[in-house]
Amino acid sequence: MNRMSPEAEFLLLCVQPTDASHGSPQAAARNAQDLVDACLDFDALFELAGRHRLRSLLSRRIDDMEIHSIPHGAHTALWTWSVRVESHATGYADELARTLEAFESAAIPALPYKGPVLAQSLFGDVGLREFSDLDILVRADDAVRAAEILVANGYVASAPNLARLMRSSAEYHAEYVHATKGIGIELHWKTDSRFPVEEAFAQPWWKRHHREPFGESSVRAITASELLLVLCVHGSKHHWSSLAWLVDVAQLMCGRNAADFESLIEIARRFGCERRFALGLRLAQRLLNAPLPHAAQQWLASQGEAIEPLCSRLSQHLLAREAVEVSVFDRLRLDLHLCDRVRDRISHTAGVLLRPTGEDEHAAGGSVPIASALRIARLLRRYAA
Repeated sequence: MNRMSPEAEFLLLCVQPTDASHGSPQAAARNAQDLVDACLDFDALFELAGRHRLRSLLSRRIDDMEIHSIPHGAHTALWTWSVRVESHATGYADELARTLEAFESAAIPALPYKGPVLAQSLFGDVGLREFSDLDILVRADDAVRAAEILVANGYVASAPNLARLMRSSAEYHAEYVHATKGIGIELHWKTDSRFPVEEAFAQPWWKRHHREPFGESSVRAITASELLLVLCVHGSKHHWSSLAWLVDVAQLMCGRNAADFESLIEIARRFGCERRFALGLRLAQRLLNAPLPHAAQQWLASQGEAIEPLCSRLSQHLLAREAVEVSVFDRLRLDLHLCDRVRDRISHTAGVLLRPTGEDEHAAGGSVPIASALRIARLLRRYAA
């Protein structure tokens, strides 16, 4: 990887896990202070942290690490942003609690993940993880009833025909926005269209989750190990365009033992997402000093030839001074490289070309052949451009 900018190096030092069992927080603080003393470009730092939704966490860590000589204007800007994020997060957390209560009253089991629940779990503070919507997973059989409850509580669907959307194998969630509050909810019936992690674990998956404290109540919680695989699949799908997602992964890697990783590696191998899992772990280890037990490091080394070129390239993209635009062709190449098997590459290519989305089916009035034709026409226009 090319030499990173001082601003990127400072940001990584500040947002890496603080678990003293895998490194020295004091050394990280000293290195961060040295970078400040060498005259950081704080405008560039603010822009980079903002692009990755890490300004609030950066502000807290600067205070926790007792880093001095931060310009007053930069410190004030970060503090002002963190106050805004905390207010936003608190409002979303309250809305999540109300929504889950409505689902529970209708006997609909619901699992919130990411958003304020993940912020509380990882950092002990909902205001330290920036997010734009709420992700709630329900059983496919309950999705229509859950959607009706959302609509009854003031939410508007982006795609009105949920049943049609659920018939598309390319879709796994529907978006809803509150008409007056502007709060967005992604209602999931799968964690992912191609790699629904909940199907990879021992059944009955929905009956074995514990509850965690959240606000004045408690919520159903996905286990940390399961969530680690979910987040790695999600991040790889979006080619790790946000450093905040890697911060989540790095925090979750802390405290996981060898047995956790061995179990997840086996599931990822069986499920066909081994490279995706390995890429997330390797990026978190490389950029954020995330801990891994020896056996997991050996497995990661065996994946090196497949993932190291991607790791280097995506690291450069993440830490560039300006956001890097990735072409449609490059996205397809990245996706194909992340496929574990040849048959997966063939299936993925066929899916990209032929599998209509819910938007395609809606435009085609529910006709699958017409929707497939629209899909091909849309891709031809997109690739031609």
